[in-house]
Amino acid sequence: MAERLGVIIPIHNGEQHLPQLLRGLSRAVDDRTDVVIVDDGSTDATARILDQAEVDFSLDVVRHRQPRGVSAARNTGLRQTRSTYLTFLDSDDTFDQHHLRTLRDVLDATGVDMVRTDHLEVRGKERTVRRVPDSHRGGRVGDPREAICPAFVRTAVDHPNVWAGAFHRRLLDRGVGWMREDLRTAEDRVWTWDMFLHAHTFTISPRIGVHYRRDVGGSLSRVADERQLDFIRALDAIIDLLAVDPDGERFLPKAIQRSCELLLHHLSNTRLPGPLQRTFQAMAAEHFRSLPAEPRDRVIAGLLPDRRARIERVIA
Repeated sequence: MAERLGVIIPIHNGEQHLPQLLRGLSRAVDDRTDVVIVDDGSTDATARILDQAEVDFSLDVVRHRQPRGVSAARNTGLRQTRSTYLTFLDSDDTFDQHHLRTLRDVLDATGVDMVRTDHLEVRGKERTVRRVPDSHRGGRVGDPREAICPAFVRTAVDHPNVWAGAFHRRLLDRGVGWMREDLRTAEDRVWTWDMFLHAHTFTISPRIGVHYRRDVGGSLSRVADERQLDFIRALDAIIDLLAVDPDGERFLPKAIQRSCELLLHHLSNTRLPGPLQRTFQAMAAEHFRSLPAEPRDRVIAGLLPDRRARIERVIA
């Protein structure tokens, strides 16, 4: 039987991008694709546009009466669709015309739990290809756990975008692939680690899949409030995953190294107001102090001197 691919799209107050989204889907969707749009309590014209949309593909719209967040919206979509293969798209992004067909063909041909994909980052007029840093391409199948390390080299687990690929719904049946609804930002990092720890097989699509619009006004990556600090809680959640994993000690330096990178990035975030910056530094210090001392100190010692000094000032 020909398996179907379900596309789950969370949207909140997305009237600005919705017409472009629907046009792009019309080019990418075929008769083996199901589309679920979850309207997460929009108060603009999103509902009206969806009600009036005339599309030539199967479109299922689910509505939350009140905003519950992007993770809850994605989970609603996962529960709504019965498709065998599943993928996500954000409402301000678009698919390459052949992306969905390619994903489905790869999953059909390889039988993997998940397929990851490169994407095109769009920032104004700039276009940058972002590739999954791994060699499992051209139909080569691998174990996702072996694509996590080494710690100081960028690997596939450092490509944390829920929409950059697709997966088989048997993972959901095993409790894998669901989103953490308590995280308002950085939820994709925990989801990615969960997938790489618990999926059995993966491969990388041969085609660039999603056109990802970076730093769009109103996106969560641009906010300057307490939601930004959820990335620290996400890092804590990754450490919790590793604490109960049989190979947790092997993967812990990788997670710690990524914590250092993200902390250094956010230390330079001048958009955070003073009180929130102080809260961030206190939360970051607590995160690092709670880590196992030996791997933490070993990772920090391996940083360049200026970066190591900045981390040590936060922890002190």
